[in-house]
Amino acid sequence: MSSKTGYALLGILVAAIIVIIIVFAVRGSNNDDVAVNDGSVQTLDRGSLSEYDRDELTITEAQVDTVDVVLQESFPVQATAVVSGSLRNGCEEIYEVLSRRDGNTFMITLNAAQPTDAVCTQVVRPYEESFPLDVAGLTAGTYTVTVNGVSTTFTLDADNVVDFAENALK
Repeated sequence: MSSKTGYALLGILVAAIIVIIIVFAVRGSNNDDVAVNDGSVQTLDRGSLSEYDRDELTITEAQVDTVDVVLQESFPVQATAVVSGSLRNGCEEIYEVLSRRDGNTFMITLNAAQPTDAVCTQVVRPYEESFPLDVAGLTAGTYTVTVNGVSTTFTLDADNVVDFAENALK
C-alpha cells in the first residue's frame, strides 16, 4: 500500500470520527440530560422515585415559574431549555418530560411525582432542570417553548442544518 493511499484512509477515518462526535454532541450524550424530541416521553430515572412502579406514584404537572432557552455558540446550534419552579412538598420530585413540536412551538409537559402512600413534609422546595431541545435541522426563525403553560421564545438567525455532502466537496 502506498503512502498516498494510507494518508487517504487515515483522512477518511478521521472524518468519520469527527462526524460521530458531532452527532453525539447534537443529540446530547450526558445521561443526566433528557433530549426533548418530537412526541417523546422521557422518564427521569434518578432520585428515590426510580424504585417505585408508575402505579405506586401520584403524578401531577410540576409547578413552573420560569422558562429560559440558552443557545450555545456552535454550529449546528444547540439549545437548552432551563426550567425553574417549586416542588410542593418534601417527597415530590421531577419525574418525566413529555414533549412535541408543532411547527415553531415546542410543547413540553414537565411532570412531578411522589409515592402515593408517602407521608411528606409540607415544605416548598425550589428546583431547576435543564433539557436539550432538538433544534437540529430547523430553519431560521423564531420558536416558542411552552412548559406547563409558561412560555418563552428564541430565534435561530440561520438554518440549523449541516450539509455534510456539500462540506466534503470543499
